[in-house]
Amino acid sequence: MPTRKYDRREPTHDWQQLRPLLKDPTQLQYEVIRPVILFGQTPKERAIETGVPRSTIYYRSNLFDQAGMASLFPAAPPPPVPEQNKLDQRTLAPPVRQAIVNAHAEYPALSLREIASICYARFGRRPSPRTIKMVLATGPKPQITDPAPSLWSSESFGYTIPEGETGVCKRHKRPTQPNLSERQCA
Repeated sequence: MPTRKYDRREPTHDWQQLRPLLKDPTQLQYEVIRPVILFGQTPKERAIETGVPRSTIYYRSNLFDQAGMASLFPAAPPPPVPEQNKLDQRTLAPPVRQAIVNAHAEYPALSLREIASICYARFGRRPSPRTIKMVLATGPKPQITDPAPSLWSSESFGYTIPEGETGVCKRHKRPTQPNLSERQCA
């Protein structure tokens, strides 16, 4: 005859003797609410016996009445949170970051607000000066291979000015407007 899997014990309702025998959390939950459901013991009396809060026993017994044994099992884990797109609204796209670094490398005298305006004109997005400062500190290396067309050239804005009508301010290295001396830049 095969040996018994479990040792034979005297049936008991004494919680102090029953508690060490319970290993599974689901079985433990059931044994806490069983006298309340089967024998009509009040949650207050059972709370004194087990040390489990009265409200917990009341809640679990009501849940057991509604959902049955399924209420004893842990809820299914929630679905994993989808990973957000790396380029969400809070992150500047790589072309914008590159344009910020290039603009600063080409014209170091530009203020952070001027660089923000350039980003708005080129990409339709105006980053804050603090963001621009962070990009300049941690961003990519400048990629200025050909200085023309620059940020200030007419080609970058989609129109051309005939030769001879503009000059370049020597101090700011920006194009001047027609019919102005070289000292008055745009």
